[in-house]
Parts: sequence; structure tokens; C-alpha cells
Amino acid sequence: GVPGVDFTALITSDGQWEGRTAAEWLLRNKKGKINVVQLVGTPGSSVTKARTEGFRIAARKKRRLKILESTICDFSRTEAYDRTKELIKIYLQTGIKVDAIFSHNDSMALGAIEALKEEGLKPGKDILIVGVDGQKEAKEAIEKGEMSATITSSPFYGPIVFKNIKDLEAGKKIKSIQTIKGKLFDKTNIDQFNSAF
Repeated sequence: GVPGVDFTALITSDGQWEGRTAAEWLLRNKKGKINVVQLVGTPGSSVTKARTEGFRIAARKKRRLKILESTICDFSRTEAYDRTKELIKIYLQTGIKVDAIFSHNDSMALGAIEALKEEGLKPGKDILIVGVDGQKEAKEAIEKGEMSATITSSPFYGPIVFKNIKDLEAGKKIKSIQTIKGKLFDKTNIDQFNSAF
């Protein structure tokens, strides 16, 4: 259906902002050319499309960020582990340096960390890793220095939903599409993050 036509409003996390924020963090924290492997979620899902689009928009603006490959891992830690292991071996053999991994969720990022460690690389140092969600394990990985950053995908819809209900009951118009932004956490502010799930 169409928001504002078939139903009153769509309230969702801002996937484009999440993807864009990941790219912008990499650009701020890595000098020179940045070769990135993107671990993609479920094909066709709205969040996969939005995060991919947001990351690509930021990459196009700053030409020094290059997406080497976008590989489908279906939001699966196991798939991300397998694909990262395969890709890293290929890139090491061909001499192409991978500088960073952008993962569409923290579970896949954690799978990638396992694969990199098994290949003798230091995640967070040899290869920067940015995920999305704000999982407890991601927080712990950032504290260890193995994960570079996570972007929270806010689950706090309750207050905005009830505000919309009150506005509608009062006869007010509401926006048909409303997005909720999370927050980026890395080593500089991870101690402030206490809502991990």
C-alpha cells in the first residue's frame, strides 16, 4: 500500500541515513582511498534497499570510497562468515587491499570478524568494520577494538506512535512518512551506550 493513501502513515527507521552515516564515518576515520566490501541483507527488503542506497549516495559524493563488492548474506552471521572468508582469500591472492567492511546488520559484522581473525587479520585495525543495529555483542566488540562502529536502528516507536494517535484524535494532519534516526557509536562514545539488546 501507499502511505497517506491506503493507510494514514508509515513510521520506520531511516535506512538511508544509516547507510550514509556508515560511509561518512569511514571517510572521517580513514585517509586516502578506501576499498569497501558491503555485506548485504535480504534482497528486496526495504531496509536492505535503503541502507545500500544511503551508502552509495555518500560513496558517490566522495570518490575515494570505492565499493569493491556487495555480497548477499541475508542478515545471517553464518553467511557473512562464509562469504567474508571466501572474499578475503580472493583479495589477498590478487593483492587488492580491503580497507573496510560495511555490514547491513551487526550479526553479519560479527560473522565477518570471526572470519578475519581466522585468516590472521586484525579486525578493527587491518580492516575497519561498521555495522547497524546496536547489539550487545557489537558493543562488546567495539570495546575490544575489533569492531569500529555500530549505528543503532531505533526500536523506540511507542512515543511517536502515541503522539500520532493523539494528533489524529484532535483532528490534526500528520506526515504520511515518518522516519526515526538512531545514533552512531564508536570507541569515542561506546561507554554511553547502555540500551544494547
